[in-house]
Amino acid sequence: MVVHVRLGDYDRHCKHLRLLHNDCYVPLPELEALLLQVQKKFDVKNVIVMTNGKLPRELLSHNGWTAVSDIIGELSVIAKDEPMDGNMRVVLEMATGVLAKYFVGNRYSSVSGSIAALRERYHSDFVATTTSVSALMGLRNESTYFNYLDIIKERGVHDY
Repeated sequence: MVVHVRLGDYDRHCKHLRLLHNDCYVPLPELEALLLQVQKKFDVKNVIVMTNGKLPRELLSHNGWTAVSDIIGELSVIAKDEPMDGNMRVVLEMATGVLAKYFVGNRYSSVSGSIAALRERYHSDFVATTTSVSALMGLRNESTYFNYLDIIKERGVHDY
């Protein structure tokens, strides 16, 4: 299972877009509890977490989860001749999310939305294997992903 967790500036991003805070930005303790439930329910052995921020090491080690950045870091060491730039990292993260058996993303993230769109195209069981954190929290009945440019237009946010 691959989980896309937005950290860093995303708290401000959600407020700026005037989005329901707990639907857009979920605190790590709450998210951890949800993911453990999903992991148990679907008997998921491996959880890989993608994020734009730093995850506490104890969160990963305590749950036996892996940060995709650690995997990519190992690939960077192997390919010493060609250092991995930011764009290549995003492509590898997205490929990880697309190819995973299960994907949990943030419905307001363009990266999560792109992964979900590719999963919809290439996974016959897309509906059963792709969801969002807000759907897991019971805040939404479906796992629709949004293009944030549409949200900006709809909500009249001009200074973005």
